[in-house]
Amino acid sequence: MHEFDIDGVRSFWVPGHGEMKAGLVFGVGAVDERFHERGLSRLVHHLSTLQIHRSTVPSGEVDATHTTFQFSGPRGDVQQCFRTLLRTLNNLPHHALDEHAQALVKESLRREERATFEALSIMYGFGGPGIMALPATGLLRPRAEALEEWRRRYFVKENAAAFFVGPRPEDFSFSDLPSGERPAKAEARRILDPTPSSYRSNCSGPTLFAPIAAGRVASLVLDIASQRLTQRLQEEMGIDGNVTIGFTELDAATDWLAVAVESKPEDHQQVFDAMRTELNRLAAEGPAISEVKTAVGQMDRAYSGQMGDTSLAEVSRQGRAFAQGQPYVSYPEFRADLAKLTPTAVSLPLLQALPTALWVFPQDSPVQAELPTVSPWSRQVAGGETADSLPSELHIAPDKLLLHYDDFDGAVSVAHSDIVGALVYIDGKVALHTRAGLVVQLAPSAFGAEDAVRQFLSKLPPELVVSTREKLVFEDVVAEVEVEEVQEVVESPTEEPLAEPSEIEDSPVDAGLEVEEEPVQPSQKADGRSRTKRERRKKSSRSGSEESVGEGGLKVPDESVTYCYPLATQFAEVIVAGAWPMAERLFESAASDEQRAHLVSVASATGGQPERFDSWVDGSANPGVALTIRGATGVRRAWDARLAAPGDSSRSAAVAFWSGLESADADLLRATVALPDSSVPWVPLLESARGLERPRHEVEQRYINHVERGAFLAGHLEFQQFVTKKWFGSHSEMWEHAEFVCQSAPDGSPELAIAPMAFIEQWLDECQSGASHAENSSWMLNQSGRQSFLEHAVDSSLMSDSFDLLTVGAAKALETFFAYYWSLADFGSAAALVPAMGRRYSGNPMGYFTKDPWSLVRAAAIRAADSQ
Repeated sequence: MHEFDIDGVRSFWVPGHGEMKAGLVFGVGAVDERFHERGLSRLVHHLSTLQIHRSTVPSGEVDATHTTFQFSGPRGDVQQCFRTLLRTLNNLPHHALDEHAQALVKESLRREERATFEALSIMYGFGGPGIMALPATGLLRPRAEALEEWRRRYFVKENAAAFFVGPRPEDFSFSDLPSGERPAKAEARRILDPTPSSYRSNCSGPTLFAPIAAGRVASLVLDIASQRLTQRLQEEMGIDGNVTIGFTELDAATDWLAVAVESKPEDHQQVFDAMRTELNRLAAEGPAISEVKTAVGQMDRAYSGQMGDTSLAEVSRQGRAFAQGQPYVSYPEFRADLAKLTPTAVSLPLLQALPTALWVFPQDSPVQAELPTVSPWSRQVAGGETADSLPSELHIAPDKLLLHYDDFDGAVSVAHSDIVGALVYIDGKVALHTRAGLVVQLAPSAFGAEDAVRQFLSKLPPELVVSTREKLVFEDVVAEVEVEEVQEVVESPTEEPLAEPSEIEDSPVDAGLEVEEEPVQPSQKADGRSRTKRERRKKSSRSGSEESVGEGGLKVPDESVTYCYPLATQFAEVIVAGAWPMAERLFESAASDEQRAHLVSVASATGGQPERFDSWVDGSANPGVALTIRGATGVRRAWDARLAAPGDSSRSAAVAFWSGLESADADLLRATVALPDSSVPWVPLLESARGLERPRHEVEQRYINHVERGAFLAGHLEFQQFVTKKWFGSHSEMWEHAEFVCQSAPDGSPELAIAPMAFIEQWLDECQSGASHAENSSWMLNQSGRQSFLEHAVDSSLMSDSFDLLTVGAAKALETFFAYYWSLADFGSAAALVPAMGRRYSGNPMGYFTKDPWSLVRAAAIRAADSQ
């Protein structure tokens, strides 16, 4: 390897044959960004490569610690790429700033939700390495001045290194790259206690995360750990567990270690016990000499090129180390030092890492870890899913710059100095991100809290308050906000102000629940109020997969119904509580008819008979919402009863089914009069029409009414069921309907999932017994003659930049695409959708293929994808 300077840029070169591979790396990455800067390095990288010709295969990335530009091709083309890069880097196209910034924001929201990033945010908060758990919040309001300041600070010669493999890099120039100073690196600050902890997340098996000393020694001992775990689990215990070990560079001296074992839920406890035993034993005793020799032999073969050319990897590593201002240990140097190490010295990085490990288990895993559990407050990104948020009440004291966040599992006070960023949504809601890794969500209520929130935010540094055009509608919980009246408690100890009737009536958790309270002593007003609400919320809230159950078997449905949407969960709680005015208010607050239809579906799954809504229908000034929910509940109850006893052909069962649907149908038709512009009642009307076997022309008119008022995927799917061969249509009618929907659906629309659903219906009807899954899929594609149509539907929806993963329709579409890929035996594509689906899985239409729970279906798809 040769080392020299090119115009002040340290450069590393390894001679090679054929095309040149070269790169320019800067010592700036995600860990250098803050909340209001998140994504700036990616934006600089993106804008500066727009004009580079694609024939030279440009690549590179922005990771935790570095921004890399990499090219390959003929020497002259690579040289031209560097010229273009430097010219554009010094003159970024600011006219395209908004367009490309928004595209990168969407990309960051749609990326795979990696447990690695979530674990980093738990251990380090939303600063340093933990910032990677956030989307591109710094690009929500892109400013050319901030971008230029970022470029001038980090994209300088003193913070860069070049690397080459191939012909000698003569006549290359970096003279256009400006000079500056190497920026100082902030040390990552751990916020968790240095003891093993655990939490639940979306993963496929027990996973260990820990910071570990970077270097080849750590890689060596973890190769040995992987071999030991694989042998212990597969050969000795007979457990089908796939062991993977990964690293994320945090700085030149530290890596973020991940040891994961993908396994079945029933094996999780044994897997966790085996992982902890084997890793602790290896750390304490060190590896056997034979294990070290085997692992070193593999490393030798890799370095010598027997397992592929490693020249580019080695020279780029040296460039990365220089860009970070850190010494680089080459493989020959490491190999020479290895002979001096004892087995316990080899295991030292693992021995240092394990005492601070963070263990992660799947949400539905039965593991009893006996480890301290991380606080349940949400640590997920704003706009994404949350796992274990709990209903809470929240008080703001603007004069004290203090925010108090309280739920029945504990409390935390957040000062201004704790806040790293505030994301303000277009609907007035706010998500505060703190150094401790919390996301505190605020929804100003009618108690004068809007002014308090505004005053609270005004005292934050302006750059920390970032606005977005989105609505905060996808969080599990948005806390109520009240102004803390500490002075009133002290100054008026003998008076207790009476609550206004509207305040009691409209509370989503208090109304309709008969809770006996002990009188609150005036001197304990603040405490009493919090404690009373906590007790009430225990009756109407759920955590994780638990369901809240009210009187008469009423309950808040689980994720398979709510799709993890907090507004749906809150709406269900209100329905269970019987707080009808608040239900109408929440219904109107939904952003679209598609969301309102989802609320109706969730409400119909809360249990009880349709008659429980009679008082709502009779007492409402505009009973459209009440009639829709009573009708949808009647439809669901009728179908559920029929499906629960499929063999019951008695007259009483038939009468119950038909009379239930008739009554529900009448309610829904009345609802269309009360809600003349709404497309929502027409969705359950299509479902009731199918059960009542209404005439074809009447069902078509119902569908037309739905389309004219703004159709969405749920309505299209209901009509599709009517025209399937198994009901009252044929395959040709079903495909004709799918073509109609797809022709009018905009780019990125979830409605395009109607096409793969049509394929699934025909696949289920015509698949050949005795044929393999793949054979049936290939035969069906040819038989349907719709392959190009299906590919177009996928490209125009799922693969489109306009496809919004966070909508209700997208959740249903993702399930449909997952089942479609499953029917095609394309398990790689199915597994790729798993992160985007998260816990939003109802089993429809996958229930046609398997009745297994989502954890098993997800794991099966990933295993099948790995074996393909």
